[in-house]
Amino acid sequence: MNTHTSARMLASLLASTAVLLPLGAQAQETGASSDAAAGEIVVTAQKRSQGINDVPIAITALAGTTLADGGIKSLDRLSAVTPGLNVSETSATGVPIYTIRGIGFSDYSTSASSTVGLYADEVALPYAVMSRGAFFDVGQVEVLKGPQGDLYGRNTTAGQINVNSARPTDHFAAGLSAEVNNFGETDVEGYVSGPLAEGLNARLAGKSTQGGAWQRSLTRQGDTLGDKNVLALRGSVEYKGTPGLDLFLSAHWIRDKSDNLAPTAYDGALIGQPTLRLPVDTSGPDGSPVDVFSTGDNRAADWSNGIFTPRRDNELAGFVAKASVDLGLASLTSVTGYDHFRRREANDWDGWAGNDSGNINVTSINVFSEELRLSSNGNGPLSWIVGGYYSRDTMHENYNYFMQDSFYALVLGIRTLDTRYEQTTRSLAGFGHVELKLGDGWRVLGGLRYTDEKRKWTGCTYDSGDGSLGGFLGIPAGACGVFDDIAGTPDFGTTAVFSDTITTRRAMWKAGIDKKIGRNLLYATVSNGFKSGGFSGVNSNLWSQLLPYKPETVTAYEVGAKLVLAHNSLRLNGSAFWYDYKDKQEAHYINTFVGALVQLTNVPRSRVRGVELDAQWKPIEQLSFDGSITYLDAKITRWPNAGVNNGANLAVATDLAGVRLANSPRWQGNAAVTWTQPVNERLNAFVTLAMNGRTGTSGRVLALDPATAVPGYALVDARVGVKQADDKWQLSLWVRNLGDRYYYTSAFVGNGVFVRTNGVPRTFGVSGRFSF
Repeated sequence: MNTHTSARMLASLLASTAVLLPLGAQAQETGASSDAAAGEIVVTAQKRSQGINDVPIAITALAGTTLADGGIKSLDRLSAVTPGLNVSETSATGVPIYTIRGIGFSDYSTSASSTVGLYADEVALPYAVMSRGAFFDVGQVEVLKGPQGDLYGRNTTAGQINVNSARPTDHFAAGLSAEVNNFGETDVEGYVSGPLAEGLNARLAGKSTQGGAWQRSLTRQGDTLGDKNVLALRGSVEYKGTPGLDLFLSAHWIRDKSDNLAPTAYDGALIGQPTLRLPVDTSGPDGSPVDVFSTGDNRAADWSNGIFTPRRDNELAGFVAKASVDLGLASLTSVTGYDHFRRREANDWDGWAGNDSGNINVTSINVFSEELRLSSNGNGPLSWIVGGYYSRDTMHENYNYFMQDSFYALVLGIRTLDTRYEQTTRSLAGFGHVELKLGDGWRVLGGLRYTDEKRKWTGCTYDSGDGSLGGFLGIPAGACGVFDDIAGTPDFGTTAVFSDTITTRRAMWKAGIDKKIGRNLLYATVSNGFKSGGFSGVNSNLWSQLLPYKPETVTAYEVGAKLVLAHNSLRLNGSAFWYDYKDKQEAHYINTFVGALVQLTNVPRSRVRGVELDAQWKPIEQLSFDGSITYLDAKITRWPNAGVNNGANLAVATDLAGVRLANSPRWQGNAAVTWTQPVNERLNAFVTLAMNGRTGTSGRVLALDPATAVPGYALVDARVGVKQADDKWQLSLWVRNLGDRYYYTSAFVGNGVFVRTNGVPRTFGVSGRFSF
């Protein structure tokens, strides 16, 4: 995106702050307990309940009802209402990429840990692939920006997303919401909650989402893709019958048998590249050429049929057990979590009816964690938290890869691959956090965490049994096909299973000072976080592709203000930040005997600097304005020998200093306005207009490859409806992507085809919710 386009985008966003409001951006720092622009917002970002203006962290807090009203039904949609957050993908493997303020990890393998910590009811989901179904019956979502390593258990560098489910109530309550759209998608969610006995409360919630196919096949008339088939249940009980004792137990089950979406193939000449990156067999069953490319129609796509149809059969089941005991001067809290995730998922990389590149992932993940912490009680000048953390997770995956119509099949005879691996991770940590009030509103804080993590990986890319890889390499059908090219190892010069173990022992820390002036907070912090090293789970030819990458570290400097102004009608939050980013984990290319393939490595030095501003203003009872804008300058400062694909399937060493980091648009923002008009004493009518947008970015650091470029876009939504004055029920008509904007959220390549992941076209529908 050029400078003039960026300027127009910025002007549009700034103008919209005055006249628009992003659908649900009244959610910007709107917690579950807030009902006005300057109402009290309670968050648990520092492992205790605090007002948001008492926490020296840039936080976006979003209430569950606000998310539902804005159509935010999955974590990937959070980026529409959260400044600095981007959610994308770098391939069609079902693994979302979470990035906050330019800090992200663009690895598409299941085994990759996210730079953004993902938590459900205080329990970590260490792999991003587990996060797609954990979003229903939400009480509140908190997005924390910057390293939070002193208080959070799985080491991350970008920040945290905390999803807190709605808790059982001490009085009878029930609710039902439903939504249907023009593509036939129906979404129904309900709950019932109340007391079972004195001090014992329970809640049962469920969700069903069905239908909604919106993609249309280019070559098979009437064939569509995008149907959803999701069922979810959560049951929880909470006991508060004994003074000083609080027990919470929750169990959840989510089954997802939805279609995956297909990317769209396009002519590479549109970006100054060859029409095809590598030769592809584009003939149909009768030998005649078939239509491959589609551009400009956001519904047009194509995909392989049969067992390769993009579809998933995934299941997540687990529990959370939390116990807190008041010991007088302090409280002892235990949080235990367990999750089992299994999936069988097919995805189509190439976006056409042939099979240039497609995959079926069969995955099993087990995660157990335990946190024990002791927190001070009372309102004295000194508050503190100390604790310990343990987690263990195991992963097994078969990554089956198919490319019968690709260059590798046409020229080399390799039709299929079968990458099988297992990974075990054990993490131990001790942590402490302390805050001291100095008087006159001043406070200092500090935190320290020491982590000992051990990760073991064993695996290989095998001949799938059809003999195609074996024939090329001269090994038996079904044998391991990765060459040991590491001199001095026992298997050097032969194909062999790769196995390695890495251990990371490192401290993280945080320090800060802030001043409270009435309801306002001024703060300055410096924090350090790290993300441990790991292994690649993608198809490989050489051991050198599988060597572990090192830990990455971020030292973040931030100053900010949280202000309540204009007679408590305006909430204004701003921050400026600068990150020193070392050894960023990133992909580049190395040469193998089949050409340039991906290796995970480390970028020596990068830096991020930016400014973030969000505001919520309610000048009169009927009118609400909300908006946010983020400016981000994120780039590599030193990477002299990055491997870049030269377009001829060869890796060449290139100096990438000055290249922007992936998924880091220079400008990103949302803005919105809501007008509420009383009809009578019991009924209100409302209308909401909304916009969110961003400038261009890339899906990978290797931005010299134009195939990863994603232009900027801006989307407008609208909602009109009526609701009971006490908000017990609501009925609304809505439209998203009002202008039917053609845009795409990610871009990448198959083996030979250039592809993009289109955004959802204009969608409209009706929704209602009722509670009593």
